[in-house]
This record gives sequence, C-alpha cells and structure tokens, in this order.
Amino acid sequence: MHRATFDATKKNRDFANRSWNELPDDRDLAIEAAAWYLHDLAAVLPAHRPAPYSRSDLLALGYNTGQGNMLAFARGATPGSQARSYLDKLHANWARAGQAVRS
Repeated sequence: MHRATFDATKKNRDFANRSWNELPDDRDLAIEAAAWYLHDLAAVLPAHRPAPYSRSDLLALGYNTGQGNMLAFARGATPGSQARSYLDKLHANWARAGQAVRS
C-alpha cells in the first residue's frame, strides 16, 4: 500500500496514530488497512455500471490502480496491460487464495 493511500485510509480509524513504516512488520495492521481501503473503494463504486467487470474485479483493480482508475473502468474504460495482467493473475489464483483463507 502506498503511503498516501495508507494515510488517507487511516483517518478516523482505530489505527489513525500508526505509521505507514509499520506495515511491513505488522501483518494485523496491513490487513486492517487493506480491508478498510477496500471498504472505502466499495463505498464509491457505482451500483449500476456498463463495464464488463464484476464488483470483485473492479475492487481488485481499484486496490491495484487507485480509486480514479477503478471508477473509469466501472464506466467502461479498458484497463492497460499491467492492470489486465493483475486481473488475470487474480483470476488464476482466486481458488487457491480462497483455500488459504479457509485454512
């Protein structure tokens, strides 16, 4: 997570006094910050969208490329090669990630 994203996400949250520099050494903080960031992205995602991407796809793209790009993709913009590659890797590993979370 980029520093600016972390700093924006932590505002008014129970980890507001924490530093971005703590993320690599504190898994709980990293997971909480990521979960809240996804929560914040979901809050601005339009309910009706012409894009061919699922809600999960758009949230993943938003996490990877930022809120502005996620909203553009939700309106129908085509992701670039890096974003498309990220989404392809996500799809390829989705089942395995689900297994890891369940265990």
